[in-house]
Amino acid sequence: MSNAATYAHNSFSDMTTSEFQKHLGLQPKDPNARVQSMPRHPGGRNQTTGGRGNRDRVNQQARSSGRGRGLVADAVTVDHVKDGFMGEVKQQGGCGSCWAFAANSALEGYIAKKGNTTPVRLSEQHLVDCTLTNNSYNESLFGKTYGLWGCNGGWMSYAWWFQQEQGIMLDSDYPYTSGTSGRETQCAH
Repeated sequence: MSNAATYAHNSFSDMTTSEFQKHLGLQPKDPNARVQSMPRHPGGRNQTTGGRGNRDRVNQQARSSGRGRGLVADAVTVDHVKDGFMGEVKQQGGCGSCWAFAANSALEGYIAKKGNTTPVRLSEQHLVDCTLTNNSYNESLFGKTYGLWGCNGGWMSYAWWFQQEQGIMLDSDYPYTSGTSGRETQCAH
């Protein structure tokens, strides 16, 4: 079989279900608490401009008129790792900062591809610390809050908003520490 899956041990293999849930930050006693504490992303599918229903209608119109969008047949695979535009796999550790890693990984790849260079590692810790909501120090630094929750979650688009307005620090200048501590530190912007 050419498409057979390969399985191997990783850092989660020997964890119990309870340990794994704790690592992910799951709180089984009140699973809706976090969902209710974080605002719905403004780019959600329920918006009237650009939601799934609108895309489906546009795609149906293109199919019925004989004009396809050509998205499926053009590219079977795209491998930005092989192309040299993506860095090594990162580890967020015991902090719910996947949003910061996702935002930075996408931006690192974009910058590398656009400039035809090797990727430069951006600082996830900068995002985790400096966009933390309900933090008077951050609000005094930037004059606003960016609506993210550090190790308790966030949105990629809000991270990019912060980076667009406040700039981006490199991981070498502001290394990631929340993976081992499981908490944010004071913003060192």
